[in-house]
Amino acid sequence: VEASMNDMDGVLVVESYLEFSDSTATGNLRDGVLLVESESVLNAATLIDQVVHGLHMSGGFATVRNSDILRNQAEGVFEQKARLTLIDSNVSNNINNGVLLENALIDVLRTVFDANGISGLYGGNNSSATLTDSTLTNHPANGAFFSTSSGDFLRCTITDNAPHGIGTDVAVLVLVESAISRNETHGIDLVNS
Repeated sequence: VEASMNDMDGVLVVESYLEFSDSTATGNLRDGVLLVESESVLNAATLIDQVVHGLHMSGGFATVRNSDILRNQAEGVFEQKARLTLIDSNVSNNINNGVLLENALIDVLRTVFDANGISGLYGGNNSSATLTDSTLTNHPANGAFFSTSSGDFLRCTITDNAPHGIGTDVAVLVLVESAISRNETHGIDLVNS
């Protein structure tokens, strides 16, 4: 499936199930894929160059595997009150954050976040992120940032971010066997945490 150059979303799913495999959403004037209280599997998907978000979730559950979420004009992934599993994917060069969480949960495995315009991953508003064997690099406003949220990092690499590898404001962090290096100011900046 190729969902491209539409005046709204490439694919809109409301209270339904979507399997989006070996498919592309590109250049849509809103989101590449918009899930509203839905369940979805995206496998070998390409979500690129949307005017808003690559993947937008409002409620529901999704698994994204072996996918590229690149060069979207807002977030690569915007997740609100939802749960996402992101595996073996690339979330890079999005204008805002690679992933923005609002009261959401994300589990990340073997995924690269590179050169997004703000942070690789921003968890806010009681969100929780668990990252394993993943890389966050080359972000101008923290590799990851958590505000009233939590982040767990297992065997992750967080390098070459500004100002910090991980920034916080009222957050809980757990790091195990992770490398945090060459960040502009601090590797980890714990504020009110």
